[in-house]
Formats: sequence, structure tokens, C-alpha cells
Amino acid sequence: FTSEVRLVEATTDSITVEWDELLCKKYELCGFTLQVKRKGFDFTTLDVFKAGGGTYRYVHELLLPHTACTFRVVGQRIQNGAELDLPPGDEATFRTLPSRPLQPEPPVWEADSIKWLPPPHCGHAIESYSLRITSQTCSPFVISTPTDTTFPWPDIPVTEGDRFVVNVLAENKLGTSPWSQPLRLKAGPRGVLVLY
Repeated sequence: FTSEVRLVEATTDSITVEWDELLCKKYELCGFTLQVKRKGFDFTTLDVFKAGGGTYRYVHELLLPHTACTFRVVGQRIQNGAELDLPPGDEATFRTLPSRPLQPEPPVWEADSIKWLPPPHCGHAIESYSLRITSQTCSPFVISTPTDTTFPWPDIPVTEGDRFVVNVLAENKLGTSPWSQPLRLKAGPRGVLVLY
């Protein structure tokens, strides 16, 4: 049994593969399955096909950037009225394209600092982060920081009742992420910042 899975196209969130009708020297095939494996997981079936289609194509979607997927085709034959799987065909590994960073999770407020998690790996290292702080009492301003994911509250005058919105974005050599969803803070008595 032989079948070579070929790459047609890779984008930042999908991989398109194709393969030709399966050849089996020993059995007549009734169909086959396309299977995929990603790092840390076993092979799973993506789709089932009937034999007799010539060249087949499949688009594996909703992937993260820079994700490796290993594909293989498994032939099926009928014996005594039951479908049986043949040994799998050759494996082929392809990767989605790298991209600018994905949107970071919203930052959190902890121990008088703004903290956030790095976005999922997109094929290129994060080079810097930017924090945007806006309030009703001052113009929005942006602070850039290297790859640290903790930033102490900047030297901004804070009085009781002030409200602040904080967003974070990540940057790599392909561009910047969208701004995160906001962290909302308000100043309580003595200017102590709390979530609202």
C-alpha cells in the first residue's frame, strides 16, 4: 500500500494537502482515511473517503501559526463483510506559516504590578511588549518594555475615583499583535488601585 501526501499550500492557520488514488498490490480498496498528528497527540482521523476518486485534496483549518502537522493515509478493504484498515502509508510533515503575534490574554493586576502571559508561539520570538494606559484624567500613553511580562505601575498621579484601562500588545519581526482585552483599575482610598 502506497500513498504520498503532498503539500499544496500552507497559510498561518491552515494546511492544504493532496494525494493520489491509493495503490495496493494485494487488496482491492474500498476507501481510506486521512489522519493527522500534532506534537504531543496521537494520530486522529480527519476525514473518510471512498476509493475511486483519482486525486484527493483536504484543507486542515483552524490551526495556530507555526504549527507542525504530520499526515498519513490509511487504506481500507472489505473482508468477510467488515472494513479493515491496512497498515498506514508514508508520513509527511508540514507546518503552518509563522505570523505576527496573536492577541495576548488580558493583563492582570497583582502586587502593584501589571502582569500578562506571552501569546502562543507564532514562529518568531517576541521582541517587545507595549502597554497602553488610558484614563479619564490624562491622555493615553504607551510604554514599551522588552520581553518581561511584569511591569510595575508607572509614576502616574493617582487620586481616589480615577479609573484606568490597561491593554498590552506583543511584537515580533513580522509585526504587532492586536491589543489585548482590557484590564480595568480604579483608585480607592489613598489612591490604592483595585480591579473594577
